[in-house]
Amino acid sequence: MNMNVTIRHAVAADAAAIKRVHIKTYRLSYKGFLPDNVLDALVMDRDVIERTRRYLEKTECFVALYQKRVVAYAYLVYPKPDCFEINALYVEPTFQRQGIGSFMLQTIFQEKKDLGFKKGLAWTWRDGPAVPFYQKTGFLNVFGVQKIGEFQMPIVLFEKQTG
Repeated sequence: MNMNVTIRHAVAADAAAIKRVHIKTYRLSYKGFLPDNVLDALVMDRDVIERTRRYLEKTECFVALYQKRVVAYAYLVYPKPDCFEINALYVEPTFQRQGIGSFMLQTIFQEKKDLGFKKGLAWTWRDGPAVPFYQKTGFLNVFGVQKIGEFQMPIVLFEKQTG
């Protein structure tokens, strides 16, 4: 990575920036996977920002900052005591393929390893743009395919040991 990026835990004041990254990334990354009307319906208003702020109060989130601007985020959940799951990891389109997502994962994995976690999980769409990213960063596919949501998109589970 050739830029000065810092990773920290998100705070409530990051809600609007997180949502901005989410919408920009979703619209680009999932074009062709989700109907255009679904992507076009993603909006940024007070209600959406407030829901994101409330979500941050109960869910761990990391953000990547470049020049004090949030350019990526990752939500984590805990399905088992020794395991964490990356519920979402998005890097703003203009900052993708510069090592920020990989740097976020390294930072998260190091923190979780230091806290005694044994592995991290990530679910993603089977044919989606995140599959090569997770493979490149050392995740292994460990589960078959499931159907989720209204669009019946097949998803796969990736796993990586912290050690």
